[in-house]
Amino acid sequence: MSSGRDQHLYLLYEVYDPSHSAPEMGKDNGGKASGKSPAAPVKLLTSIEFLNGTTKAFETPLVEAYCAQYPYAGAVAFQFDVHLRI
Repeated sequence: MSSGRDQHLYLLYEVYDPSHSAPEMGKDNGGKASGKSPAAPVKLLTSIEFLNGTTKAFETPLVEAYCAQYPYAGAVAFQFDVHLRI
């Protein structure tokens, strides 16, 4: 068993079907813009912030993702390992 001074908080979350901020490129059957292009790149930025009341106690570095890691599900997964210092 690990001591209280050597603990980690593991966080995992997934973003499904992230919207694309690029111009609409896909076409529907009528030739109109469909709203999404399957080939359009994705750009997601994320970080985790811990607050103590209204004061920021800790923030992870910014993590970027540019494509779906799981194309079959249209998802991007983010994993964080935060070392807890007591």
